Amino acid sequence: GADKSYGIQVAKLAGVPESVISRAKELVEELSQADISVKAKNIAEESRTKAKQKSRPKKYDEVDLEQILAWNPDVILFAPDSIYETVGDDAAWQNVTAIKEGRYYEVPNGPYNWMGFPPSVQRLLGMMWMAKILYPEAADYDLYPAVAEYFKLFYHTELTEEQFNALTAHSVVTEKAAA
Repeated sequence: GADKSYGIQVAKLAGVPESVISRAKELVEELSQADISVKAKNIAEESRTKAKQKSRPKKYDEVDLEQILAWNPDVILFAPDSIYETVGDDAAWQNVTAIKEGRYYEVPNGPYNWMGFPPSVQRLLGMMWMAKILYPEAADYDLYPAVAEYFKLFYHTELTEEQFNALTAHSVVTEKAAA
């Protein structure tokens, strides 16, 4: 039942509100007592319906180029699979300090977004990575061994340096940015 759910135990440890944990317990209990495929489909449909019914305010995690030009940031962190690949060659972005100086990065995404939502244990990787990007003089550790240890602990896999380099290909300080 719900008391044996690893996810619920992790949620408790992470400080997830009791109302969310209670709902999760209800769902786990319902799923354990029913045809899981039919029940999961019904739960997903209920969630979609509720989401459509809610009038949510605009999300402020996306901004347009005009706002970025006004801010003129020194560093930009792009979400995985966003416009990271195009901004370096896009004339419209060339007046942004972060682009001009090569201090723009794509958040690593393997196996999940390191800074994604909802927050998860992947944020540990994201925070270690972001410290290396934003405060390299203070983050005087090698990121590869830390990430390899994380992959071994959470995914029971040996992360090679080659795999790490592929995972962080657009996510590390370049020579241009370091200068």
